[in-house]
Amino acid sequence: MKKIILITALITALLTGQLLAFVYANHSCLAYNDCENGEGARAAGTSIGGLIIDGAGYFLKSHSQVLMLLNKVELSELHGMDYPGMQALVKDALENMEKAGETYQSLIAAAKQTPYNPGVIEKLLVFDYETFSESNGLDRDIFSRVKKYLDKGDVTGLYVLLAADMASIIQRLQAVKTSLDAGTLPGLSLLWRLNQKYSESLLTGQYTAEVFKSL
Repeated sequence: MKKIILITALITALLTGQLLAFVYANHSCLAYNDCENGEGARAAGTSIGGLIIDGAGYFLKSHSQVLMLLNKVELSELHGMDYPGMQALVKDALENMEKAGETYQSLIAAAKQTPYNPGVIEKLLVFDYETFSESNGLDRDIFSRVKKYLDKGDVTGLYVLLAADMASIIQRLQAVKTSLDAGTLPGLSLLWRLNQKYSESLLTGQYTAEVFKSL
C-alpha cells in the first residue's frame, strides 16, 4: 500500500505539467463555436479551450499534492507525524483547487455565452455510449455521470457538474486543513472520502475527454 501511494504520487506529480486537459475534459470545447486548442488555447487564456487547460492543470496539481499528503500519512507509523510538511501540502492543494474552481466558474460563464457547434452536438446525441463504455471497460457508475449530460448535448451542464465536484473537494480540504492546523491527524474516513472524490471527478473528466476524442 505504501509503495502504491508513493509511486502514484510521484507519477502524478511528474505528469501534471504534461497531461493537463488531456485527461480532464479535453476536446470538449469542440462542442462550441469558439474553440481553441493547443498553443492557441494557451495564448488565448480566456478561451473555452484555454480555460479547460488551466482548470485541469490546477485540479491535477491539487490532486498530486493530496497524494503526497496521503503518502506522509501512510509513512507516519515509521517516521512519525510530519505536521509542517502535511500542512504545507494541504495548503497548496486547497489553493490550487480554489483556483480550479474559479477557473471553472469563468469557463461556465464563457460556455453559456457561446453557441454550440451543431455538428458536434448531433454526434453527441447519436453516440453509442453503451458500446463505448463496454469496449473500453469504463466504470459504469462514473460514466453514467458523463452520459447523463452528453447524450442530451448539455456540455455546459457537465462543466457545472465538475465545478460542483471541485466545491465538494474544497470543503473536505478545508476540514483536513483545520484538523492539521490544530495539531491533530484528520480522521481516516475524511481522507478516504477526499481521495474518492478526487478519483471520481478525475475519471469523469477523463471519460469526457475520451468521448470527445472518439467523435
